[in-house]
Amino acid sequence: MVWPGFLRAALSRLALGRRSPFRPIVESARFSLKIRRLRRLLGEFQDRLPAEQVSLAFLRRIHVVWGNVGWSADPGFLHDVAVRVGAARGNILDCGSGISTIVCAAAAAAHGGVVYSLEQDKGWARHMDKVI
Repeated sequence: MVWPGFLRAALSRLALGRRSPFRPIVESARFSLKIRRLRRLLGEFQDRLPAEQVSLAFLRRIHVVWGNVGWSADPGFLHDVAVRVGAARGNILDCGSGISTIVCAAAAAAHGGVVYSLEQDKGWARHMDKVI
């Protein structure tokens, strides 16, 4: 197949990891796919509550879909958080934001609780606003 010159150049930049005019489109599509997968898993998570019935293997799936594996709370921590939030009544204050905050919010929503999250990094806070 013969590719037009600009398309060939853009594809080679993508393959080499260079900045490409298509990069924002690809990143947006990846973000949308991640959010759809995460929403589906969180819906399943809420269906499986109370948290004692949620397996570590299931929380591992949420952990992997979230990405950022090196910095995210591990599945065991997510399970402990979900159990504690599920047993609590009222609102929750969470320091930091990420997948543990999202799991907290899903567990708290089951009993009408609200999670308030503190985040010191403005860029990450903006990212989490998009996710939420």
